[in-house]
Amino acid sequence: MTTGPASESGGAPAARPGSRRLPPERGSGAVIDVHVHLLPGLDDGPETLEESLELARALSTEGVTRAVATPHCVRGGAYDPTPERIRSGVAQLRAALQEAGIALEIHPGAEVALEPDLYGLLASGRYLTLAETGRYLLLELPADEIPPYTKRVVFDCLVHGVVPVLAHVERNRAIARDPNQLWDLVERGALAQVNASSVASSDPAVQRLVRTLLKHDLAHLVASDAHHASRRPPRWRAAMAVLRDWVGDRRAVELTVEIPAAIVEGRPVPEPNPQRVRSASPVRRVMGWLRRGVDATLRA
Repeated sequence: MTTGPASESGGAPAARPGSRRLPPERGSGAVIDVHVHLLPGLDDGPETLEESLELARALSTEGVTRAVATPHCVRGGAYDPTPERIRSGVAQLRAALQEAGIALEIHPGAEVALEPDLYGLLASGRYLTLAETGRYLLLELPADEIPPYTKRVVFDCLVHGVVPVLAHVERNRAIARDPNQLWDLVERGALAQVNASSVASSDPAVQRLVRTLLKHDLAHLVASDAHHASRRPPRWRAAMAVLRDWVGDRRAVELTVEIPAAIVEGRPVPEPNPQRVRSASPVRRVMGWLRRGVDATLRA
């Protein structure tokens, strides 16, 4: 991946200098969750403060020590909290966590919906970056596509020193059909986040996609995207077990502790080395179908 001055046609600015490895984070068994819907009454997450506390307890029980509260921010939509409301919600929840004895450090942030003039709105103070460091922005793509202006938005953010962190990329149907569409954005300098629930999914196709993204350095951190203690729970324990099996202990810690810690603290993260995903040849696809058919017959 190239570094240096950015250009819209390709190449990323030196927004994330650093070696491929981060120094080990102290307390490296403690997960840091940079995408969780934790604040009450701001979006489709908890409706009450008590539900927020239940989700905070679930996060703490599953090993999370720090979390960024990231309510949906969709300009003109049903969920569009101002930075002041988010900061106020974080202050209220911090006080409640202390009173309840829940050891969870929380920071303000937002999950911002993609739009053409996103950087202009960010620069005007309309949206919060993750932990308000000014360095990383959690950016949600549309569910069905990657709009043509996405590369320009990523470019605009990067040339101003803000790294887009693309939320739950495995849920985008265009990326699911062709992961190389994500390669274009990562090559330019974006980071990509996948959900813990997708890592631990019971759907083989979802797990296969997530594993492909990790293998090709097209996913760089895991977060819960939890919305509720029971309806959309964190699932960190299950995800960590799967991650360790897929990528080993060292990489699992990098994905869930070290890179998220750097994001929360506004530090550089290792520069990804994204690889294109090769499409299976027609012969290999047919052989795969035949093999699955034989396996199904043998299990019957």
